[in-house]
Amino acid sequence: RTQNLDDVLWVACGTLRYVWTEEYQIHHRQADSLLASAAEKLQKANQTEKLEELNQQASQARQRDLRVRLVWNGTADLDLSVEDPVGGLASYLTRESPGGGYLINDGFASSPENCFEEYICPVGFSGEYILKVHLDHGKVVGNRASITVITHQGTPDEKKVTRSVQFDTGPDQTVRITLENGRREQRRTSMLAIPQSTLRELERAVSSVNRPVRRRADPEVRQAAAEFR
Repeated sequence: RTQNLDDVLWVACGTLRYVWTEEYQIHHRQADSLLASAAEKLQKANQTEKLEELNQQASQARQRDLRVRLVWNGTADLDLSVEDPVGGLASYLTRESPGGGYLINDGFASSPENCFEEYICPVGFSGEYILKVHLDHGKVVGNRASITVITHQGTPDEKKVTRSVQFDTGPDQTVRITLENGRREQRRTSMLAIPQSTLRELERAVSSVNRPVRRRADPEVRQAAAEFR
């Protein structure tokens, strides 16, 4: 709204890095439009240094340490889950992982264009990632799916590998990959990884700790509330 360059970079680049809700594509398009508009104004004003700064920050915001896409054909429902090097898990139950990953599409065979699952980790830990594919029900054409792994997307070190996942030996298959030079250094608090029932209990505990009550909250509850905040 302000059209200030610092504000534009903070909002647009932050959106491209951190917004991975179900409507992330809409927000990312808005961020791209905002950056394009700002770049056009800087170019017309011949502000070369600021334009270079904008392009550099925008390029960095679009970089992804790891991206995984599972694709199949048929009437089957496949589920992809990814365990990161620090034990975080992204799946259809916990779409956001403390290790920095997100399951951004939980596909099923309602239509051919939705027969895919996708995981993205914009800033991830170095180490081994365990990709698990589960055939929940239905039939997969050729009894196999394909899984594509992209590392360091948007950088000169980008690599893309596609391999086949066969279900001849059973409904559960595992693929292990290694990410080198990951940019994440610490886990992040992941609210989406907490079941909603537990989340509501935590919210009630937090709100009750600071209220005057007849019975004083025990130390464990106070510590949990502090960590939750």
